Amino acid sequence: MKPLPSPDQLQKENNDQYLQVLLTLDPDLYKIKLYLEEYKVNPMIICRIIRALGNVNVGTGYGVISILIKSRTVTQIKGGESDVLNLPLGS
Repeated sequence: MKPLPSPDQLQKENNDQYLQVLLTLDPDLYKIKLYLEEYKVNPMIICRIIRALGNVNVGTGYGVISILIKSRTVTQIKGGESDVLNLPLGS
């Protein structure tokens, strides 16, 4: 009888299959997943950045997003809209 694979081996096989499905269904999401794993970035940080981008997008479409990091810990993600005026300061 064939021995059962170890839990670590099962997890690796499942992860490999998951990545293959992700590559087939959504290559862009596959790339994001690889970068998250390669650089060991917390995915929740990316979710918050996407939310800040979306807020600017549904607003004026202009803005700044700042990510504050202290001792390898993201402390704040600040998203701020702005109005584009292109007006002279003086009258």
